[in-house]
Amino acid sequence: METHTSDTTGTKFDREIIMKELEEKGYCVIPNVLTSDECDVNIAAYRDWLAKFPEDEWPLNDESLIMTYRIGHSEPTWKVRLAAKKVFETVWQTKKLLSSFDSVAISPPPEQRQAGGRPVSSFAMPGYTWLHLDQSSSRHGLHCYQGAVYLEETCQTDYCLRVLPKSHKLFREFYDAFPEAAERGVKQQDFCQLLNEEITWYEQHGCHLTKVAVPKGGTVVWDSRLVHDNCKPERGRPNCDRWRFVVFVCMAPARWTTPKDLDKKRHAYHHLRMTTHWPAQNVTYFEEQVPKLGGAGPKTSVPLLEQLPEVAKSDEARMLAGVLEYDFEDGEPNGPDWKPVWVE
Repeated sequence: METHTSDTTGTKFDREIIMKELEEKGYCVIPNVLTSDECDVNIAAYRDWLAKFPEDEWPLNDESLIMTYRIGHSEPTWKVRLAAKKVFETVWQTKKLLSSFDSVAISPPPEQRQAGGRPVSSFAMPGYTWLHLDQSSSRHGLHCYQGAVYLEETCQTDYCLRVLPKSHKLFREFYDAFPEAAERGVKQQDFCQLLNEEITWYEQHGCHLTKVAVPKGGTVVWDSRLVHDNCKPERGRPNCDRWRFVVFVCMAPARWTTPKDLDKKRHAYHHLRMTTHWPAQNVTYFEEQVPKLGGAGPKTSVPLLEQLPEVAKSDEARMLAGVLEYDFEDGEPNGPDWKPVWVE
């Protein structure tokens, strides 16, 4: 397996380098989106939230991704989201953006033990992947760039992102070669987990699994057509006390949205719902906010967030949420002069 650390040296942020890497490889690591101190303040806020859980309970998650508890509207999540906006402003060349209300990934070191000796998390299993696409065949070409803001440094032996570089260039060819995969992606609302033979197909086309290191305060941005997953820490890693704290953020030009999608975004904002990564078109929010266990009632006694934090009530935040409308006639840049293409 290859390892790679990318940099965007020069002016903050160097759009030419960012776009070149996104075009050529399908992803780019951008350092210094947050300062170390800003990261630590937000980590402390997430730790305060974790401290509310009973000692024998951990937030419900999927591969470290927490998609419930209204965490997508918590104060630290909104602070990170607003800080990451400048990255997407650079990419899309406009300040008129809409944002997802996406998940947060938190995982303690697998070396850490609970009372009684049970591990809190686990190590990577050799050969295990959950490589997937977050864009279905119903979308043609580029539709968005996903993002993840790292509040803690992540090396290749830590809990990190994995990608198949350049796989975004094979997006349409892949779905043409595997129509059953195309059907899965549509049925599962833009999510398509790859089977072994499909992974082999990408490998045969020169796409080899690569771990992506990200510095503390950095952000990795990737094309939604890029095959990716994440992988757990390796046994014997140097940073045996390192946690995973990652906030997922996706933003797209506001001019791409529809009245229907704006209604859904406003509902999600006012009712503290979380969404998939799609920020402007085909917006989907989740109704369930209290994790259940076998349908037998709440899994947790931790109180849910009851109202939006003050940081989420600014004009900038409400514009990102679609609650306040942008003025597309003010002479300021509105972003690309093209819109994403859908397959009939």
